[in-house]
Amino acid sequence: KLRLILSQARELFHLFVNGSQSKLSCLFPEVSGLCVTWDSFNLHIRDSGIGGNYFPAIDLIKKYKGQTLKKLDIFQEEVLDKNYNEDEANIILSTCHCAKGAEWNNVF
Repeated sequence: KLRLILSQARELFHLFVNGSQSKLSCLFPEVSGLCVTWDSFNLHIRDSGIGGNYFPAIDLIKKYKGQTLKKLDIFQEEVLDKNYNEDEANIILSTCHCAKGAEWNNVF
């Protein structure tokens, strides 16, 4: 899901900075084949009720503006592309079932 949001944000960022009409890729099937601007895309998804699919990517662009691609690259490098082993990690996320998780000293 995070990789999808990053892909959407990268594509929408180009729409944001270009200011001109553009056709979006298959990441945005609801506007397939339509030429949209940043503003018209935002209006379309808000009015059609499909915004929830794209709000995370849009919010990233609104927050970071011209720094969006740099922030996305940092997030991808430091979070998504890293494969930390248990000894390097500060936090380990795991699913919990009926068992306590005897492999760890502390389970919250």
